[in-house]
Amino acid sequence: KPGMPARSEVIVTVQKQVIAQLLNLGFPQAQVFKQDAVVDFERSQMDATLIIEPGPYIQLGALVLNGLTEVNAEHMRRISGWVENVAYRQSTLEQLRRVYLDTGLFEAVRYQIPSDIQQDSTVPVTFTFTERKHRSFGAGLEYSSSEGVGSKVYWEHRNFFGQGEKLRANLHVSEITQDLTASFVKPNVFMRHQSLKAEAHVKHENTDAYTEESARLYLGLDRLWGKYWKLGGGMFVEFSRVEENND
Repeated sequence: KPGMPARSEVIVTVQKQVIAQLLNLGFPQAQVFKQDAVVDFERSQMDATLIIEPGPYIQLGALVLNGLTEVNAEHMRRISGWVENVAYRQSTLEQLRRVYLDTGLFEAVRYQIPSDIQQDSTVPVTFTFTERKHRSFGAGLEYSSSEGVGSKVYWEHRNFFGQGEKLRANLHVSEITQDLTASFVKPNVFMRHQSLKAEAHVKHENTDAYTEESARLYLGLDRLWGKYWKLGGGMFVEFSRVEENND
C-alpha cells in the first residue's frame, strides 16, 4: 500500500495473507512464483511485485479414514460433518483435525490430498490416525491420622464401545471408609458437544460414633456452550442409612 514503511516484514505478511486466502478458496497448491522489490532512493520509495501461482482449483470429495483399529469409523464420519463437492478449504481440514484430536482418542491426526491434482477435479481427502492407548490402571497407598492406612485403585477405558465412551471405576479402602464409584460418559449424544453422563456411588463408613451405608445414582446430560461454558442437568436418587454405635 502506498505510504507504508518499506520493510521486508510487510512484504512477507502480505505474501502469507494472499496464500492463506487462496488455500481457503479452492487452491491447495498456491505458491509465490516470483517476488521483486525495487528501491528508488531518489524518491525514497520501494516498489514490490508479487506474482502468485494459484495452481489448480479443486473440490473436496470422499472422506477416507486410515489407521482406525479400535475406534468406530462410522462414528468418526458422523462427527465430521463432512460435505462433498464444495471448494477446497484448508481451514475446514484443520478444524476437522482439531475435532478428532479433541476426542482424546488419538496421539496424532494427519490429512493429505493426492499430489497429482487436476484443474476442476474432485479429490478425496485422507485422514490418517494414530490411536492412543484406551485403557489405564492405577493404584496407590495412603495414610492419615483420621482414617489410618488406606489404598486407592482406579481403572479407566476411554473407548468402551468404540465411539469414545469413557468408563471409569474408583475404589477407595481405608480402616474406616470403603467406597466405590463407577462413571460412564457417552459423547455426542443426539448432537455434537452433548454428552450423556451416568454415575453410581456406594459407600460404607464405620467410625466410633456411627455406621453409615449410602448409595447414589445419577443420570444427566452435559452440553458445551461456546468455548468455555458447559451446561448440564439431570436427576439422581440417593439412599442413606446411619446407625449410632453405642458401644
